[in-house]
Amino acid sequence: MTAPPQDESSPFDPPALPDTWQLVPVCWATLDQATAAHQCAALGDWVRRLATRYALPTRTLPPCWYRHGGIVEELSALRSGWLAAYAPDARLSAALDWHHMFDGTRSRLHETTRGNGCTKDDHRDDDTASWLTSPDPRFAAACEVDLANRARDPAT
Repeated sequence: MTAPPQDESSPFDPPALPDTWQLVPVCWATLDQATAAHQCAALGDWVRRLATRYALPTRTLPPCWYRHGGIVEELSALRSGWLAAYAPDARLSAALDWHHMFDGTRSRLHETTRGNGCTKDDHRDDDTASWLTSPDPRFAAACEVDLANRARDPAT
């Protein structure tokens, strides 16, 4: 196996980082539009390479993975761990640790895909319980009752 030319890179090549740059996990909820676009493209490239390198079956990673928030979060976290594991200053055992994380992630992806019913040819939207999208007014009332029953001064 020969090494690729130095001017080419793949999604699995650790990025060239300035000395002051730190790896941080991606928190999708806090990203601005430009950063989200960059992270989305990087994650897509990385996931395609991951699925190819590890021959992930569609029952584990469906083609519609990007349409499932939970799967995106899992893969994004896995990518962050991968970047850290293969950083120039990583511990020698970091890659092995990453593979242990990957094993757990594969299991969770498989369970998620089995649960949502997606296949290589068919996407099914995630089921979201109505109480998650429509706030229950009884929740606020329960909080008010709880707060009223608490002592104002924790020392008493």
